[in-house]
Amino acid sequence: MGKGTKRSRINGRNDLNGAMAEALFLHKNPDWKYVSKSNASQHDVYRLVVGKRPPLNGQVKFHASGRPAIYARDMVKDYRAHRFFVPDDHVQAVREYWLRKYEAAKVRADTTGAQQAARNAGRVQPMGATADEVIASTKKASQYAAAERNSAYVSLAAGVALSLGQIGWDYAHGSISADQAAYRSTKALTLIGTGVAAYATLLLIREGALRGTLKGNLIVGGVVLLVETSWNVYEHGGIAAFRHPEFYEQLGGSVSAIGIGGVAGFYSGVAATAAASELGPFAPLVGAATGFVVGTSVGIVAYIGGRSATGWLIRTISPELYQQYEQQQITAAKDGIALRISSAQSLK
Repeated sequence: MGKGTKRSRINGRNDLNGAMAEALFLHKNPDWKYVSKSNASQHDVYRLVVGKRPPLNGQVKFHASGRPAIYARDMVKDYRAHRFFVPDDHVQAVREYWLRKYEAAKVRADTTGAQQAARNAGRVQPMGATADEVIASTKKASQYAAAERNSAYVSLAAGVALSLGQIGWDYAHGSISADQAAYRSTKALTLIGTGVAAYATLLLIREGALRGTLKGNLIVGGVVLLVETSWNVYEHGGIAAFRHPEFYEQLGGSVSAIGIGGVAGFYSGVAATAAASELGPFAPLVGAATGFVVGTSVGIVAYIGGRSATGWLIRTISPELYQQYEQQQITAAKDGIALRISSAQSLK
């Protein structure tokens, strides 16, 4: 690993690349295994050889600079390792370094130095991946890790977006009161709690493999959507909800908010974490905050847009459903006005 850091002690980008180099080496060379002790001083990997004891062992090293002198320093320190695996595009430079040392030792008649240089040149072996492949794999792994850390925030954003989307719609149409605001707040807490619970459940499915993936976030969003739809059915009087165009508008808006807002929150969080990678441990926080803000904002816009589009579609496909609903609304308004007039007259 880079700078000789072991798996039990990873700290810094070069160490992460070193850990990835080991993982890629073992993936491409399945006959090699990790040593049993993650902090073994001079060995990272080993391979059993028939008729040979002890097993063949080796070190996997990575340095982004590719400087042969740095690899050579590591090889001198870890002299017990039988093999020294480095990125494929660094092998030739490291071997040539030791061959030059070998020739210089021969000129000086330094037999011991020549033998050591020849041995080190033979120890250098390709790991099966270039330095660019190692770096690219580390970046990809970091993005997945960031997505996993951001996934809980995207789930929260789904609940917030649905709740604020409906409140924003009602407020824009002047149809929300203080009591309704309190009700909406209760609904918002329910949706947020549902998102958190669904996210926690993902930890128990396939050993948490879905957590932090786009698929996992959409599953959480689907659960939130199911609960939100149940609320809407309740609000519209149970089975009667399916006769109200407003119910379908809310459903269309919710599907848009979950789908578009969830995807936007996921990818924006990953991108922000990658962009803020120089901030070290603070990068995931930047990604999480970005995913939450973007997921919520886009979700609200998607809700309003999806609801408007669904309303237009219903008016186009089934105008009689809207006419019937509007007639019911007019009748209810008239009855309300008549009731208030009657109440006012009775007080005189």
